[in-house]
Amino acid sequence: MSLIAQAAAASGLAPAAVEQALGTIFAALKLSAAPSLLQPIEAAIPELAPLAARSLPAFGGRTGEIFTAIADLTSEKGARQLERQLEGAGVSATARQAIMKALIVQFRARAGDASVDALLAAAPMLVRLSNDGA
Repeated sequence: MSLIAQAAAASGLAPAAVEQALGTIFAALKLSAAPSLLQPIEAAIPELAPLAARSLPAFGGRTGEIFTAIADLTSEKGARQLERQLEGAGVSATARQAIMKALIVQFRARAGDASVDALLAAAPMLVRLSNDGA
């Protein structure tokens, strides 16, 4: 099953909403982790890169530099901002958790544990976003 189909089934959201949520999450991840850590993920899940271009705009404006400043998945502040951004687009905490869990499962299945563990160490808020947010 594709990542989008798996995340849509798990979250109960329409595929288009899942694509936008995944794009937003991946765009934040690209700003938070070194390219060398993302390369195995992008190679294993090529559908992610185009989704980043369809990410949600920050504060109702452009994604650009504002998003860069706030969506740092190495910090609690960045994770909270990403949560608010997704919730503002209608992605509930439960749906976000389901999408994040599907994303991490796909990362592990396609890129391997070593690549995923390195990425999670670099962007620890990925785990937080897949849990209850506490």
